[in-house]
Amino acid sequence: MMLFKTWGYIAMTQALTFASDLKLGMYMKIPPRSMFMAQVIATLIAGTVQLGVQGWMFDNIEGMCTTHKVFRCPTTQVFGAASVIWGVIGPQRQFSVGQIYSSLTLFFLIGAILPFIPWLMIRKYPRSWWKFVKYVYLFSSAVS
Repeated sequence: MMLFKTWGYIAMTQALTFASDLKLGMYMKIPPRSMFMAQVIATLIAGTVQLGVQGWMFDNIEGMCTTHKVFRCPTTQVFGAASVIWGVIGPQRQFSVGQIYSSLTLFFLIGAILPFIPWLMIRKYPRSWWKFVKYVYLFSSAVS
């Protein structure tokens, strides 16, 4: 499960970040090949330095990933817990009918229907206060 998560989710997230950086470089009129090479070189340097620092830490800090020290490898624990939740327990035992989080699946339906209410009200009453709901939504999506 951890391998699937790493190869699927993290690779997709990194690819989206890489694409957004390339898009920003295009807006700044940086040639695409230069931008690509800069990102490849930066990735190689960052990955090498990170592995080197991690190896040094494991070799030189005694009991780094144990409960005896303050630093206990928290990201490893979160990553492992997520793989147990989604791989061992699975979504069926959490979200199927009669389970503890079964009502959460209704919010997918609510989230799909809810945006149509302001849209219909703006169409029916174009000069009412409903037009400001549209601008609040546009402003909040532009900020985040």
